[in-house]
Amino acid sequence: MSAPLDTALARKWKLEVDTSATETPTWVPVRGITNFTPGTTPTVQSTDDYDSDGWGADEKTMLKWANAVQLLRKKSDATTYDPGQEALRAKSDQFGSAGTAHIRWYDRDGGPEAFEGRANVSWEPQGGATADVENVTVNLTGKGARTAITNPAA
Repeated sequence: MSAPLDTALARKWKLEVDTSATETPTWVPVRGITNFTPGTTPTVQSTDDYDSDGWGADEKTMLKWANAVQLLRKKSDATTYDPGQEALRAKSDQFGSAGTAHIRWYDRDGGPEAFEGRANVSWEPQGGATADVENVTVNLTGKGARTAITNPAA
């Protein structure tokens, strides 16, 4: 008889941004996450040929990664926003390396999923009515490889 399985929770993800100006990272948590969707998208090319007896075939030739993040805007006083959120927002209207964030995301419970990479940042406030809270959509689009790392929470 198999042991019962626990359900994995979507809120397992932790996102951190490197705020260091040196080669040694200073990891700052991005707080207020309400939805985190990591993903990869493959580029697939047809490899059909006459030798396949009419059967088609494809080959994965490239991967791209991106993380879609929904945030509740958080602040400690009237003018001081969450440092992790601010690090991402500050990069959103910059170009080249100034607009690239060094990030890592991992299972906060110590599971095997843990990654690091550099990403372009888009910051999109969602607006709202007078009774709403401030929500922001942040898209982190990978620049180069997403690297598997040892989970910092392990």
